This record gives sequence, C-alpha cells and structure tokens, in this order.
Amino acid sequence: MSKIYLNGNEAEIKKDLTVKEFIESQGLDNKMIAVAINMKIIHKSEYNKTIIVEGDKIEIVRPVGGG
Repeated sequence: MSKIYLNGNEAEIKKDLTVKEFIESQGLDNKMIAVAINMKIIHKSEYNKTIIVEGDKIEIVRPVGGG
C-alpha cells in the first residue's frame, strides 16, 4: 500500500496504480474531472502512463455549473 493525499486528506492505495486505474477505483468519470499531482496538471492522454507513488498529493476537481 502507498500513502497519498487526495484533496488534502490522507489515503492509502494499492502500489503502482496509474491515474486511470485510480480514477476508476474512485468511481469517477474521467470525462468530467481534472487531475493534478503535486500541483502539475495531468493531461487525459497521460492517465494510462502516469503512476501514482508514495506521498503524491493528488487534487481531483469537477466543473460546477450555476448561475
């Protein structure tokens, strides 16, 4: 297991997860979110190639509509 920080909260995940696998494990739709790791935005085309490692600070945000 690896300790990470998800939106400011400590969490544990399986080692060697890609961003895509992590998103799926959280039940999220990757079409409607943006992901940053350690303050660097990860482009959707990199989700399959980017491995989450111990200590990463992950921010996941969704657009919010309103008016």
